[in-house]
Amino acid sequence: SAVKKVWMNQTGVGIYSSPVLYKNNLYVGDDMGYLTAYKAKNGKKLWNFKAGHRILGTPDVKDNVVVFGSADEKIYGLNASNGQLLWTVQANAPILGAVTIDNGIAYVGASDGIFRAIDIHTGKLAWTYEQVKGYVETKPLVANNLVIFGAWDNTLYALNKVHGQEEWLGTGGIKGMHFSPAAVWPVAANGKVFITDPKRAMTAIDIHTGETIWR
Repeated sequence: SAVKKVWMNQTGVGIYSSPVLYKNNLYVGDDMGYLTAYKAKNGKKLWNFKAGHRILGTPDVKDNVVVFGSADEKIYGLNASNGQLLWTVQANAPILGAVTIDNGIAYVGASDGIFRAIDIHTGKLAWTYEQVKGYVETKPLVANNLVIFGAWDNTLYALNKVHGQEEWLGTGGIKGMHFSPAAVWPVAANGKVFITDPKRAMTAIDIHTGETIWR
């Protein structure tokens, strides 16, 4: 009963992206392909930018650059203050995954089997990992010098965040698409990575080795 609505904006279309907060502003994508910035305090619309297709993944913002992917097969970097386009990276399939920015590098998976690390200031690729067997929709976790993400191929990937080298792959010895840690954002604590899967199970994985500790 103490919860009260502060503001609401009607977009008229579906929103599958989660909003991200940066310097008292909210950034969120929608099903028409608009990335919109709002004042968090009052919901005032500051600007929007139209991508070529729908935006499903959650963006991220650091150093005044907002990065997101679109189903138009592009990854975008925008000026977070005014929505001006800074750069794009062309992929080979829709980008449904969420973005994680760490130390000036944006990490994002796509549907073309390629996971990309992008310099947010230049739009240049820092590295690519081209052996993902399923499409990616998750938000990558950056922890212990690793980038960790799941895909719809029953696999949790752990890559070296500096150069993209594969450190370990986790499947838990279980096969089948519906054991994929794909629609979950992994979290880490106490030397473990925690994931859930569509089979209603939670798994704890050793962050150093990729071995299952418990399920």
